Amino acid sequence: TLPLQEVTFILTLLLRTKNMINDDRLALDINFTHLLLDSMAGGVFALNKAGNICLWNRAMERISGYDADEIMGNSCEVLSFDL
Repeated sequence: TLPLQEVTFILTLLLRTKNMINDDRLALDINFTHLLLDSMAGGVFALNKAGNICLWNRAMERISGYDADEIMGNSCEVLSFDL
């Protein structure tokens, strides 16, 4: 499992660059970041400013039982564990 600081850095990088996808290179970098997060053994998810789930990796699917497609965009209040 990655230390919290490294996970925070990855998520910050992903969220700050999400709006700049016009550049093909940046789009490839974001795709790589998604692949990296999905390959991690530890569960990683992120919330946007409104408290809605905006990132959910494969390990979180396995841990929680929620598929990314069904959980993304929902409020964090639907989660059955404490944040």
